[in-house]
This record gives sequence, C-alpha cells and structure tokens, in this order.
Amino acid sequence: MAVDAVHQRLYIADIVTGSVVVTDFDGRLTRILTGLPGPADLVLSPDARTLYVALSRGDAIAAVNTATYRTTARYATGADAPSQVVDLDPGTGLGLRPHGLAWFPDGSGLFALGGTASRSCCS
Repeated sequence: MAVDAVHQRLYIADIVTGSVVVTDFDGRLTRILTGLPGPADLVLSPDARTLYVALSRGDAIAAVNTATYRTTARYATGADAPSQVVDLDPGTGLGLRPHGLAWFPDGSGLFALGGTASRSCCS
C-alpha cells in the first residue's frame, strides 16, 4: 500500500487480480488500475506525481502518472533489462520478479528486491 498525502489517496496492490485499487482517504473508490501482472509493492515518487509498481509476474516496474492514472514507463528487471537497471547478482539467468521497492537514501533511484537478486533502477 502507498499513501499519497498530496492527493489524499490510498493505493492498494491486489496481486491476485493484477490491479491497484485507488481510494480517497474516506475509503471511496476512485479508480482501479488494471493490466498490472502481479503488483507486489508500491512506492510513490517524492513529489507524488508517479506511482511505481513492482510487477512480480511481469518482471518489471511500472511507472504510473498519479494525475492521469496512465502507465508512463515500464522498466524491465529480467535478464535482458536495459542499461538503467544494474544487475547486482549477474549470471543467475533468472528474472528479478520484483516484490519490494524502496528509494535510495538520496532519492536518486529505486532499489528493487526480488526472489533471485536485487537491482537498482528508475533513476
């Protein structure tokens, strides 16, 4: 779950249905974001403009605009990940299947934790 104090919203990952439920602080349903394979963890950017979603079944991290609810980017975390993803456990041949996200202390990027390795991305 991620709490957005700027927009007064809660984002709740539903790994079973592949969606993120969005409510206001009173619990009223605002939106359901679909097409997100295995959303396992959520984290907001420091300015609350972007919601990052760890896609455990999609081997990626999705960036969702919190104003439009549209996915603006997907960062692959598998063996063929682009250069902005650094493999901290090379040679495993397995995808990361991220299930945890956290910001670097200086806010320069995200750290993704998976079942087989850990990687940094999304800077």
